[in-house]
Amino acid sequence: MKLVTYNVNGLKQRVSQFDSLIKLLDSFDADIICFQETKLRRQELTADLTIADGYESFFSCTRTCEKGRTGYSGVATFCRVKSATSSCEIALPVAAEEGFTGLVTSNSRGVKIRSYDHNKWYQSYVRILNLRW
Repeated sequence: MKLVTYNVNGLKQRVSQFDSLIKLLDSFDADIICFQETKLRRQELTADLTIADGYESFFSCTRTCEKGRTGYSGVATFCRVKSATSSCEIALPVAAEEGFTGLVTSNSRGVKIRSYDHNKWYQSYVRILNLRW
């Protein structure tokens, strides 16, 4: 399995450099491609930026912060192989905020998203590491 992570500094600009999303994704020859700094707001999620044949896509969009900044963050993940729970051909945004920490699990009963309190999770992780070393 090949995983690629890339800070695109604006997904629209990267897609335009390759003429299409599918050409950009295929250029990596990877199973999973993670983009940071997509700089897309929810209303900018158009088919040409989100849907590519043979890939499943997941987005977390930028949001307006207290200072009024928009278009400064956002992430996207494209998976070449569809998951067993995939049942649609459209990109659906997940209701998550920036800084979201959680676990997505899948079993015969469906998909579950379990969020974590970051501070509690981090403290537990440090305890586990201390026990091992």
